[in-house]
Amino acid sequence: MDVSFRPIVEDDFQTLCDLIPSEEELFWVYAHGKYPLTIPQVRRLVDNRMEPTVMLHDDRVVGFADFYSYRKARSVFIGNVVIAPSMRGQGLGKRLVCRMIDRALRGLDLPLVKLHVYNRNLRALIMYGAMGFVPYAMKVARDYRREPAMMFSLCLSRDEWLGG
Repeated sequence: MDVSFRPIVEDDFQTLCDLIPSEEELFWVYAHGKYPLTIPQVRRLVDNRMEPTVMLHDDRVVGFADFYSYRKARSVFIGNVVIAPSMRGQGLGKRLVCRMIDRALRGLDLPLVKLHVYNRNLRALIMYGAMGFVPYAMKVARDYRREPAMMFSLCLSRDEWLGG
């Protein structure tokens, strides 16, 4: 399946909102967001993140991810990873995350890329593990219903990713 990537533009904001079909999923993608995701929330998110990136298939936005907590010459976090519900299960999440990893480790010349993922997001946990991410911390958090949830912090080194 052919995909392309580009920076998000304001015309994409509503489409990004539409990619998130539930309160639970919004929590997994953007824990500080309020359901339903709105254009003003997306605008604030994009204004506070690095390299907000959309994935396109047939000129349609089907995914999104960005960076945050950039530490020059050290690390960056991949955040807000989401794929359109109708496009899941086709490897697009992995392709989007690979794009962000390559951008961080090669483009930004960082030795480490990190991310956070919640225990109930099993598909993401499996994908990240298969990609070589390893846990380095975990903490109890509260989910969108204010119930306990475990947040795992994962990392992937440039050496591990590039095989060096």
